[in-house]
Amino acid sequence: RPVLHTGDFRFDRTMLQYSEIKEQTFEAVYLDTTYFDPVYQFPAQEDVIRYMENEVLRFTGDTLIVCGSYTIGKERLVQKLAESKDCQICVTKTKMNILKQQENRSLTRRLTQSINAPIHIVPMKDINWGSLSKLLSRTRFTSVVGIKPTGWTHNKNLSLADTAPEGSGKIRIYKIPYSEHSSYAELNEFLISVTTK
Repeated sequence: RPVLHTGDFRFDRTMLQYSEIKEQTFEAVYLDTTYFDPVYQFPAQEDVIRYMENEVLRFTGDTLIVCGSYTIGKERLVQKLAESKDCQICVTKTKMNILKQQENRSLTRRLTQSINAPIHIVPMKDINWGSLSKLLSRTRFTSVVGIKPTGWTHNKNLSLADTAPEGSGKIRIYKIPYSEHSSYAELNEFLISVTTK
């Protein structure tokens, strides 16, 4: 019998319609268990994206939006923000080459290496006061909003609507519970839905 190994994934109910899953009984299921703890009940990606779209649209054209990312991941969020603002996304040459491998034309047509693009993708570690201040000083923008999208920022005592940026004035940082990994509830729903021996 087949074995299912998910790797890193964000569960979506449409996955259950894939014939490879729907019509199969698995000997075993090996999960990405990054957030397999009841404390990680973060919101759906679409809800976080919608929240950040609304937040970003509040800022004027002289505000730089900087989104943290790992080698891969966070593309859906950044793409939606760029579509909302109808703008380009500044990335390094290395990041551009990586993103082009995804063959997402809607995203790659927005990519540029111009520092004057209103949205930038930077390494997650650069979403901090010092790095954002330094980046801001090299651009035409007068303020900067950093976005740190990771499940590790999840706070079970705060709803998404209660999420507010840290800082004020020229530099603000949003720490939002956006993850490419499944939450605890999503992992449980997936396990209940998959047929095992």
